[in-house]
Amino acid sequence: MVWDKKQEQWNLLQVTERIFTDTSEVVRYHDKLAYSDSHIKPDELIDLKIKPEEMNYAELNRFVDKMIALGANARKWLVDLYMKISYPFANFIIVLFGAPLAARKRRSGPALGFALALLISFVYFLFLRTGQVLGHKGDLEPWIASWIGNIVFGVGAIILMIKVKK
Repeated sequence: MVWDKKQEQWNLLQVTERIFTDTSEVVRYHDKLAYSDSHIKPDELIDLKIKPEEMNYAELNRFVDKMIALGANARKWLVDLYMKISYPFANFIIVLFGAPLAARKRRSGPALGFALALLISFVYFLFLRTGQVLGHKGDLEPWIASWIGNIVFGVGAIILMIKVKK
């Protein structure tokens, strides 16, 4: 059984159709038979035992491939797959922001630099999650949704490092 996205119907493969009447039985064989009476779509058939958030990269990659092959909308899981690669870069970007802020000498002391770094980190993680939500909804392509926070804040961190160096 394969979902046809264009026709929005199931295609049954290698079908034996039996039609019974009061007095006889008719048997027909079909290589492919369209079944459009079903109102059930592939997304509704998914019953996950392991949540995609709990899968490692390889498991989630196989799961996404399987869902695409079934004709399901795999956008949410594709965003989560790309997030598994982009999210570890968050630590590096936070360090890129924190180092210049810690290196600057201020009269207000290190507490202000720490508070500023904490605020930037919070905004950065909020930005990452917003990108993820926009990707899940379909407002952004999955890879853009997963990497936009890293790109924007990575560029911001590099600019901050250049300014502090001067």
